[in-house]
Amino acid sequence: MRVGKETVVGNRTIWPVIRITILWASENRVQAIQITPLAALIIEQEEQYALSFDGGPMTIEDILDLAPSLGDILEQARKGRSRKGSRIVVS
Repeated sequence: MRVGKETVVGNRTIWPVIRITILWASENRVQAIQITPLAALIIEQEEQYALSFDGGPMTIEDILDLAPSLGDILEQARKGRSRKGSRIVVS
């Protein structure tokens, strides 16, 4: 999993969560790459919520299960701080 770079739209900050799958060929060459958007953490001044891109329900706890490092971002947002330009790798 990977947490992408934040996008700021008005008073809303969006953090995407994506899965990157790499298919390796022989001799350490990449044969194919698949990038799949899974969800997004949305942070507004008064609230934070998660959206699933498959149409199913998603809670803050669900997105933190996918990408635990978003917990730091969420905590900072709730305290009124920002991590502009951050990029976080989730294993």
